[in-house]
Amino acid sequence: MENKLKIVFAGSPKSSSTILQSLIDNSDVEVPCVISQEPKRAKRGNKLLPTEVAIKATENDIDLLEPRSLDEIKESITGFDFDFLLVAAYGKILPDWMLSAPAYEPINVHYSILPKHRGASPIQSTILAGDSEAGISIMKMTKGLDEGPIYRKFKIDINESDKEELEEKLSLIAAKNITSVLSEIKNKNIKPIDQNEDDASYCKKIKKESGLIDLQKDDSEKILLKFRAYKGWPGVFFRYKNVDIKIHGLKLLDPNDDIHMEHSDSIFKVTRDGLIIKTLDSKIVITHLQMPGKKVINKSDIYNAYSNYFE
Repeated sequence: MENKLKIVFAGSPKSSSTILQSLIDNSDVEVPCVISQEPKRAKRGNKLLPTEVAIKATENDIDLLEPRSLDEIKESITGFDFDFLLVAAYGKILPDWMLSAPAYEPINVHYSILPKHRGASPIQSTILAGDSEAGISIMKMTKGLDEGPIYRKFKIDINESDKEELEEKLSLIAAKNITSVLSEIKNKNIKPIDQNEDDASYCKKIKKESGLIDLQKDDSEKILLKFRAYKGWPGVFFRYKNVDIKIHGLKLLDPNDDIHMEHSDSIFKVTRDGLIIKTLDSKIVITHLQMPGKKVINKSDIYNAYSNYFE
């Protein structure tokens, strides 16, 4: 069909593959090629692992480009006509020539309610900030970092969602709405709205050490927000006896549970409910943890194997 939307897609993680699949399933859309990051070597076995988007493109016989440098594919991208460049968590800054390549617009699906949480970790930043809402912003890409004008915003309540749950919900919203928004842009039925720079905020770069919980300084709410925000990677951990102990299950202790620590300066107590930790303002209970080089264990194993360790 002549009226098909011709979209070059750029993305890498699983959330992006959800959006790509929605384009593939739409009979009014053509995806001539997909751009994704290079395969990365697995930590074990040294095997090269393609991105989720690359896998999706290969499964559907779509031309796949995985350049180390985007300038490597300049001739390929500028050598044919297409309507939109659609970017969703690709992971690299795009050069000017790429932003000007589509006939209409370069469009980005950003996982926050812009102008808040610009940058590479918007979902984590949204949760860490204690925001009540999360969302996606479908925006025109410009030279600035997530500074372009916005065509559409979609919002949802966060409730108690962690990063992985929220990412999946937002990806489904993006997948459901992206084609109709692109059609509106192509048909000039929608105009973008400039962002208010006074309200702008930026994400911090997430490192492995970002998941460290300081039991002397972090209150219970901050610990719970970190646990939800860093679900998956980098995860959260605390340091005890020079050992980094990963937390895989965590909840706030009910204030009505009258649990007394052995000593006034004690911060740990192992019970059949898990590892109780005294925080800056209350108590939390770890129901699942992982010692270095070991498997994840539940509260029963914590009680049976580590009661003396946390004395």
